[in-house]
Amino acid sequence: MDSTAVHALFHLLYPGQTIAFDPGRTWVIEDGRLIGCLTLTLVPGLDGVFDLDGGIHPDFRRRGMGNMLWTAVLPQLPAISVKQISHAIIDLDSPATHFLRYHNFFIEHKEWLMRLPLPAPHSPFPPTLHTFLRARAIQTFLTLYDQSFGGRPWYQPYHLEEVTKTLADPADMLFLLKTEQPIGFAWLRGEMIEPVGIVLEEQGQGYGRLLLQAAIHELEKRGVKQAQIGVWRDNETAVRLYQSLGFQRQQTITYLAYNL
Repeated sequence: MDSTAVHALFHLLYPGQTIAFDPGRTWVIEDGRLIGCLTLTLVPGLDGVFDLDGGIHPDFRRRGMGNMLWTAVLPQLPAISVKQISHAIIDLDSPATHFLRYHNFFIEHKEWLMRLPLPAPHSPFPPTLHTFLRARAIQTFLTLYDQSFGGRPWYQPYHLEEVTKTLADPADMLFLLKTEQPIGFAWLRGEMIEPVGIVLEEQGQGYGRLLLQAAIHELEKRGVKQAQIGVWRDNETAVRLYQSLGFQRQQTITYLAYNL
């Protein structure tokens, strides 16, 4: 498999996006040139769940190549411990959506990407959020994340290796303290606040609002022009909170899934 050709095809199919694919979970159709490819990427924290990417070169569409590729790959998936395949869709009327629905993919959940222009109205005296040195910040985040979302449908546990690799600066990981104990967190990634949470026993007391107001204030200090946050559409409590702070839905992302 020519990895350069695969990258070139992805650049053609998804301009401006990059992909890191595992050759062991990537399949291609070739006939003198690369016609199409399909690649699976493990979703961190979700055992056996893989993101699906790929497509057919525009010159070869509507010739059954996508069906041929999917039919050839599907029987091989149980052997590599694939339990579910997931794919994010923006346009529910796109050819990709119709193709996946035809092959028995179903709507698993919907997420909203919400946007808040900055500067935004917020408490004039937002609480101080704390930062820790890198090792403590990572371990505190992992603990608080589990305590905030464990057992919820949107729970997607992080791994130590994943956070260590992803966290660019421990100053991006902010913590809300109560009597010197961390009870909430917000991870700033550019203009994204993702993830953000309050431990279960402290929810419903207004700490989530205080945490978000302080995180928004921090983004303003950094000169960010807008804040963005993602949320499951079914998480009505979070949606109401974000809307009350001025966030508005910018985009709906639908996740299609296929269970093996």
